[in-house]
Amino acid sequence: MIGREHVMKFAVLGKALDEKSFLHSPLLIANSNCSCTINLIFLMRGLHVPRMTVMLKHGANQSDDLRPHTKLWSANGHQGNDWMESEMIVNLLHDSRPFQVEIKLTEVIHDRGDVFIDAISFHQCDVSFFSEASGYKLNIQEE
Repeated sequence: MIGREHVMKFAVLGKALDEKSFLHSPLLIANSNCSCTINLIFLMRGLHVPRMTVMLKHGANQSDDLRPHTKLWSANGHQGNDWMESEMIVNLLHDSRPFQVEIKLTEVIHDRGDVFIDAISFHQCDVSFFSEASGYKLNIQEE
């Protein structure tokens, strides 16, 4: 269902030139060696659209800037007036560290560009929520 549910808009109005906006998933951990598919449904339109980057950040007990990360996908500029979908493959083989998905907007130069996110979904994943305090895992059931 594209473009029909709750939609999130990144607010860039009044941001400084080098200021960034972030969206983070909860901390997750793989229950088994697997590869996941992450689908992102988005709309990037306007005259000055910032760069949107999707990163996979590894680890839990470090400052955010020091955590190792992997760039999964990136786009910038006007992408059209229709909702688009990006599919990213995340390889969690032999990785026992907690991880987090980060969506980041950078290169904000003006308020004449919009970035909307309609849905972020994980498919074919065997992951759980991870609690830093206790190391507790809560299983996620796919529908």
